[in-house]
Amino acid sequence: MWTGCSHLAYFRTYTRFVRVGWLCFGQLKETEEILARHFGEWGPIEDVSVKPKHHCAFVRYRHRIYAEFGKVIALQSSATNSIIHV
Repeated sequence: MWTGCSHLAYFRTYTRFVRVGWLCFGQLKETEEILARHFGEWGPIEDVSVKPKHHCAFVRYRHRIYAEFGKVIALQSSATNSIIHV
C-alpha cells in the first residue's frame, strides 16, 4: 500500500512544478502512477519525479496555469489532512 501524507510546497516564483512532500513509498513506479493520476485531474502533466531519499516528489505540468490551479486545489485538500490511498 502506498500512502502520501499531504504536504505541498507553494513556490514563491512562477513555475510549472508542484512539490509533494512527506511521502511514504511503496513501489517507485506505482508511486509515480498514483501521483500522475491524482494531480492529472487538474491539468496535463509532463513528468512526475519521485525522490525517495528525500520523501518527496515533483509533478511538472505542461503549462504554469495548470500548476497554479493544482497547487491551490491541493493546498485546500491538505488543509483537511487528506491522504492519497491506493
